[in-house]
Amino acid sequence: MLKFFRKYNMIILVVGGCFLMVAFLVGSSLQQLQGMMQNQTIATMRGVKISGNDYARAQTDFAIVKQMMDPVFPQFVNALEGTDGSGIDTWLMLSTEAQRLGLVGGVQDGQNMVSLAADMAVDTYFQYQYRMPVTPQLLEIPEVKTEYDAVHSAYTQIMDQARQQILKRGNSERAVDMALARAHGVLRVFQANRNEASLVSAPELRAHAQEVLDVAVVGMVTLNALAAADELPEPTEDEIQTQYETYRTVRPGEGLLGFGYLRPPAVQVEWINIDQKVVANELPLDRVAVRVFHKNNKTQRGWSDDFETVKDQVEQAMRTERASEIVASGVDAARNEMRRLSSPLSDDGRFKKVPDDWRAKFASMDEIAGRIRETMTREAGVDVSAAVMVLTTANEEDPWKSARQAMLLPGIGRAVNPGVGAAGRGWTTFGEYALQLRGLVPDDAATVQEGLVYGPLTGGEDRYFFRVIDHRQESPPESLEEVRTAVVKDARLLQGWNHLKAVVADEAKALAQAEGLDAVGRKYGMTAQRPFEVSRLGMTPKMEKPQPIRGENQPELRNAIMDLVEPWDPLVDVASLPLDQRVVVMPIEQAKGLVVVVVEGRYPATRERFFEAYTSVERAALSEFAASLNDNIYSTERLRERFDFKEVKKRGSRNDDAIDEDAAEDSTD
Repeated sequence: MLKFFRKYNMIILVVGGCFLMVAFLVGSSLQQLQGMMQNQTIATMRGVKISGNDYARAQTDFAIVKQMMDPVFPQFVNALEGTDGSGIDTWLMLSTEAQRLGLVGGVQDGQNMVSLAADMAVDTYFQYQYRMPVTPQLLEIPEVKTEYDAVHSAYTQIMDQARQQILKRGNSERAVDMALARAHGVLRVFQANRNEASLVSAPELRAHAQEVLDVAVVGMVTLNALAAADELPEPTEDEIQTQYETYRTVRPGEGLLGFGYLRPPAVQVEWINIDQKVVANELPLDRVAVRVFHKNNKTQRGWSDDFETVKDQVEQAMRTERASEIVASGVDAARNEMRRLSSPLSDDGRFKKVPDDWRAKFASMDEIAGRIRETMTREAGVDVSAAVMVLTTANEEDPWKSARQAMLLPGIGRAVNPGVGAAGRGWTTFGEYALQLRGLVPDDAATVQEGLVYGPLTGGEDRYFFRVIDHRQESPPESLEEVRTAVVKDARLLQGWNHLKAVVADEAKALAQAEGLDAVGRKYGMTAQRPFEVSRLGMTPKMEKPQPIRGENQPELRNAIMDLVEPWDPLVDVASLPLDQRVVVMPIEQAKGLVVVVVEGRYPATRERFFEAYTSVERAALSEFAASLNDNIYSTERLRERFDFKEVKKRGSRNDDAIDEDAAEDSTD
């Protein structure tokens, strides 16, 4: 071998030298070519040049926006992806237009987009869950507010996790925020132009203006049915039994006044919580290692060169990164245990055949947690056992948890699992996931089996694994005693409701017509609330400290008020009209009471008000019509036409319609 090298050493040196020279020249040429491609015009938009740099940035921006927004705000991402599969081109056109119109802010604007996306996602969730938008009145209900906060937190956590993954790939904080700022700008373009799709005729516009602008100013007293029952004798045992039998098979919220005692599907669960913050707090840090971490990451994370000024941030980031690695080792250990449980089981279609005596045969959650602790402690080099906890609902007074009740469990209640969720979400809540149990739902919808362990679910930095240990079908209560407290209260409510309709309604109406609203309030121990502005489309409290509307804002009441008001001469002072012409009394089931209204003023839909509010009226009318349109004004083809988007030769493809680059202006973006 050595003889070969000695014999041909000159040839080897010459050939090797040539190879190095070619490699050097090729590398240099590639760099020059890359630079040329970056500066080359690849398209024009309204005559303005778009360079390879613009396109590359659009690719990066779109990838960031898609990863962060798709699980939370999929309808927005779908709009950005266009109709011909060229998501980058659609994003490039829309983001460039947003920039041109001055609709793109800075870093803070991008950060605001995260909160806005979470808000809009929660609105979609509540539309799906409750068939109504989120309103301050709806959030006055404690259970709804708790659910709102939990869902909002889950959405925010998902976006934060996506952000951390993006940063780990080398993107800077500023790059992520500016990509989101451009997304915010695109959303503003959508919002500003969503009504350009059609024109509304003048008669349609006048009719809509009448609904929007003709406003009655009213005072209101709601006589509560439960309070009315205080004057009545306690319900008899027969009445209580009748109440129970009437609604025992009715779902809560679906019967009269919301009565219903049918128990929802429910499960008992146990779960393991791996708390990353506990791990981080247990980790010792070497000062030299912290300085090295600062040096290696300061550019990417935007830290100052002065170590002492950012020391706390660096240490926290180092702890978080190291704790994440340790938690990942615990997750791997848990997955190994999951495989150990399921692998020996025979298949049952796409499920496993779980033995009836699985509690005796399968490892307990305490045993699984012990193995997770061992793995994480070994990885950390210090004892981090306190970070792993086992909890169960079996020890609670009511161990059964419906999907909604499961969301209120500590920690895991706010955890999510990647996958297709309700309303097109890219994830499912823990409550939804746990209730997708074989035996509770059809097999084609089931993803969980009793006895097996599932996870990891994500809740912020924490990870969760859970097991369903028992389940209960949707079913009536086993006896009256199980729900007696609720039934007795509802029986009293029904007594009061019937009394209001049969007796109080006529009394209250006569009193309001004779002496006014305040007299009604005094007689029944209530305070009149005023003013409210009422149109056919809504009811808005206008007092200095508004009281929540607890169900009075119903179409039947609004229409009754406006039916009373519309025939009046708009030039007549409402206060001059007799009281008996200005009173509306109506039992409202959603308010669980009798609503007494006296009209005290009016803002009629005059020509002046119509022209002052023309834009908002037109937009409201158009938004109702836009839903019926088949034409997508944001299709890729329509955008290309609208923005005069023309491609130049690019990315190695021949373009017969290539334009004259010299005729185009340089991009200023």
